[in-house]
Amino acid sequence: ALGRPASESPTRAGVGARSGPALAVDESSVSAWVSAQSETASISVSLGAFAYVTSVAIDWGPGGGQRYALDARVAGDAWLPVLERANRSPSPRSEHWLGRRGAPLVASAVRVRGLKAGSRKEYSIRRLQVFGCELGAQPPVSPS
Repeated sequence: ALGRPASESPTRAGVGARSGPALAVDESSVSAWVSAQSETASISVSLGAFAYVTSVAIDWGPGGGQRYALDARVAGDAWLPVLERANRSPSPRSEHWLGRRGAPLVASAVRVRGLKAGSRKEYSIRRLQVFGCELGAQPPVSPS
């Protein structure tokens, strides 16, 4: 997802380079996307085309949520809920395999959707990484 187009919901006017969604998919581990103050804020990253998606890694900033979900865009504008995590561990990094029954997902975008914000009432992601490969390549198998 490095450098891919990213968007947020709800959008915030005038934030631009300070804390916009592009900061979650840049090369820096210092910059971060910071959401609007909303329990249900989300960030999505477009993959540009359908691809195999095997896993997602999230490096949380100080505004990491208590509950969140990962969704994949699998057809048109339809989002498929892939997983939901409650009581996020205090670890600053979350990693998730997104395959089903040992096979990777085929998706054109991935979304991190907030379900319950922390004490700051916002979400903060320093780095959002999406792993996988093009549809013509051999995808990796599920980790054991």
